[in-house]
Amino acid sequence: MRGQNWSKVFFTDESSIWMNSGKIYVWTKKGQPINLPTFKHPAKLHIWGGISVMCKTNLKVFTKNFNQERYKTVLNECLIQEPNALYRNKWALQEDNSPIHTGNAAKAWKQEFVPHQIDWPSNSPDLNPIENLWAVLKKRLLKKRFNSSNELKEAILEIWNTFDPEFLKPFCLSMDKRIRLCIKGGG
Repeated sequence: MRGQNWSKVFFTDESSIWMNSGKIYVWTKKGQPINLPTFKHPAKLHIWGGISVMCKTNLKVFTKNFNQERYKTVLNECLIQEPNALYRNKWALQEDNSPIHTGNAAKAWKQEFVPHQIDWPSNSPDLNPIENLWAVLKKRLLKKRFNSSNELKEAILEIWNTFDPEFLKPFCLSMDKRIRLCIKGGG
């Protein structure tokens, strides 16, 4: 992995976001009751996205759990056009070893449409820089409260759209350092 040109890699992954999952701090007068809405089963949205040094994919937001067919659809809709246009079919895909990514249907699709797939070792640390981007997105969401999953979805997309290439570049180019630190730490 040390010789990889990370500037031509698309880092993709999915994550889940629960509505109003952050802590709420409230000031009240002593003895005054606190009436905040609580949810036994808060709404949960799944997101999928990809980033590279030069751009990001469209963000997909959905409620159903991911499976290989849904994954192929997302890849078709979001992944192929940007990298091929920017990198002229000289780009690589990096993703983790989730069964959704490694199943036969997903493998066949990627063999046809992805110029190069980075083989990521099983049971390895998750060094994908998009994980840090998910953390930024979730931290920004904590500053807001939502009354519906539609409001949450709109806020997620609004935040995603603020991430420009200059903001993404350090995330993507940190891979050499991540790998070096991982090796130094014994894996």
